[in-house]
Parts: sequence; C-alpha cells; structure tokens
Amino acid sequence: MAKCGAKRKDGRSCGADAMLGREVCVFHDPTREDEGRRARRAGGEGRSRTVTVLPRQASDYPLQYPQDALALLSETINQVRRGEIDVRIANAIGYLTGMLLRTMEQASATERLIAHEARAHSAAENLFYSLYGYYPAEFPGGNPPPIQEHVAGGFRIIIKVEPSSDGN
Repeated sequence: MAKCGAKRKDGRSCGADAMLGREVCVFHDPTREDEGRRARRAGGEGRSRTVTVLPRQASDYPLQYPQDALALLSETINQVRRGEIDVRIANAIGYLTGMLLRTMEQASATERLIAHEARAHSAAENLFYSLYGYYPAEFPGGNPPPIQEHVAGGFRIIIKVEPSSDGN
C-alpha cells in the first residue's frame, strides 16, 4: 500500500497509509479537512471529561464480612445511578469486591479444613501437633524421639511417644 506523501509540521513525511486511489492519508486529504477538525475536537472533549470521585473525607468500609461487601456494592450502584461516581470507578470497585469475596471464601474453606483435621486426630495427637507442628505419623525423618521433655508455664512436661497396641 502506498504511503501518504504529505509533510508533517516538522518537515518529515507523514508515513501513514494513503487512501485507496489517493496520494494522501485521511488526515491530510483537503476534502475531509472539516471532518478531521470535528473528530479532533470531539476526541479532545472526550479526554477532558472530568471523573466523578468520592470526596477524600468519605468513610472507609470495614469489609470484614460478605455483608459489608454487599453494602458497598449496593451503595456504589446507587451512586452510579445518581451520577455521584464515575462508572469506571464503580467497575473497579465491583471487580475488587469480587476478588475480596473470593479470597474470603477461600480463607473460610481453609479454616473449616483445619478445624476438620483437628477433630480427626486424638487429643494426644493434637497436643503433639501444638508442640511440634507435626502429627506423630508425619514427623520428619520417621519416628519422633521416644521421650521428649518441655517446660511450659512453670511445669515440666514429659511426653513418651510409643505406638498404640493396635499398631496405629
């Protein structure tokens, strides 16, 4: 495709693709000068549009529970409807709130799993876990030392680790 033969203000050639059957591009075509002027003006007006934001003194939302996120989204929807907040800001709030809710859901599932695993072990195994961060069967390097001693709160605690009579 042929390149525009017009010169820019700095003297270099335009370099844009020329229109089909013409020697110049759409921006340098004298028959379309009025269209170009209107398009540039409209583009400039679109860019200078002010973005409606909340005032700096607007209070923060706690966002600790899903109900807090629901309240934020409800308020944001109404602010958009009243023209008090820009749609782009509302979209960002919606997106971030969705991420927050997914993170809350994952954290809740993790907490439930940890609680379930704690209930699945005996009290002695849970005590062992609280001391070492492992259950006896998962102890690094195989078996834990047979006798372990701890001092806590002014008490000396001696733990004797041995397999149960049923082998578990």
